[in-house]
Amino acid sequence: MLQNQVDTGAKSLQLPRRVYWSRVIGREEFYESQILLREFGKKKDYSLRVEMSFLNIYSNDKSWLKTLEKIATSPIEFWSPAHYVESLNENQVVVDVPDMKYRVTLKSCDPSFAAWCENNTDKIKIGDRLLFSIENGSDVSGRYFYVRDEKVLTLIDLMIGSGIRRIDEVICPANIDK
Repeated sequence: MLQNQVDTGAKSLQLPRRVYWSRVIGREEFYESQILLREFGKKKDYSLRVEMSFLNIYSNDKSWLKTLEKIATSPIEFWSPAHYVESLNENQVVVDVPDMKYRVTLKSCDPSFAAWCENNTDKIKIGDRLLFSIENGSDVSGRYFYVRDEKVLTLIDLMIGSGIRRIDEVICPANIDK
């Protein structure tokens, strides 16, 4: 559709109307998007996320991202991970949750665990929605909570057991450079 508008000599190009928004783009922006599309065809290890008229590109290949930054006429931001992220192990997550050492991701959970959580708020940090889901026996797969230390983690492992999908060590950014 846009290529047809270019071929007929239109100075500005009208993107097809969508539910929430419509946008007119210039020829240069169209040509830039074609160049980016060719670059995307050359790579396999990247992810794209499109939000309205913003394109987010994720990759571990920094030199390729720098190349894309030069191609784009108006990149808004270039983000890279903090220096400590590259040295993380597989079961470590960077989360700003001081005083908590572990993140427990659930597969399933018995509703009786909710009462223990409510009575031990000094040992566990759990969101209201997850607590509500546990109480009502709803699906909790993939949802998580935080645990203070290894002793509490062992106790929770005894209570939930096979309902735990994954346990990650929490790395708090505020504690890294101390």
